[in-house]
Amino acid sequence: CNIMKIQMLVLANSKKSGGRCLAGIDTQTLQWVRPITDNLHCEVPTKNTLNKETEKQLRPLDIIELELTEHHPLKYQRENWLCRPESISSKGSVSIESFYSRLIPEIESTAWFLADADVKIDPDVYKRYKTNAPSLALIEVASTKLFHNHYGSRRIAFHHEETNWDLPFTDDFYEGDDSDLGRTLLCLSIGEEWKPNWETSTKTWHYKLVAGLISLPAKSYLVPPV
Repeated sequence: CNIMKIQMLVLANSKKSGGRCLAGIDTQTLQWVRPITDNLHCEVPTKNTLNKETEKQLRPLDIIELELTEHHPLKYQRENWLCRPESISSKGSVSIESFYSRLIPEIESTAWFLADADVKIDPDVYKRYKTNAPSLALIEVASTKLFHNHYGSRRIAFHHEETNWDLPFTDDFYEGDDSDLGRTLLCLSIGEEWKPNWETSTKTWHYKLVAGLISLPAKSYLVPPV
């Protein structure tokens, strides 16, 4: 197979069944990449998503090098690439100040799945798409709130373009942290089909979720004066 080596800016590293879900942007093409494996839930093994220098999980703004073997889009996730998980290696990190200007086109583009305020997507929607639909987005918000709901689930609340959102938050770095944060970049994703155990019907849905968070300094530090 054709192996492609890339460097990726990590924008999300969250826990999922059996391992981790990574997502980020190719530092050369600025295209989204979600490295996956042929494991049951496409998860990357936890041991492969460690920052070898710190022995902790990779964080947003870390740079990694990895080998991709095949584009493997799903109807609801076009950014999926099969990777060789053992090839993932840490290459330091960048400051948001140094990379922000390169992310502006992505931040300013509107994700189709944020066009309505519903927190879930009917799988039937994807039957109407002729091409694979994007499932990752980067947005900037003025403030965010991390909390647990009455089910004990990790949630994040924020306001973005007329909508107040309350979504699952899958970045376990903030596991015990219930707090209000200021300006942040959020990496949003669409999850695999799932039926919540509190739903009485057998209907499954794709849920919108927040998989990564980057705290931002004051605007003046990010965008140089014209």
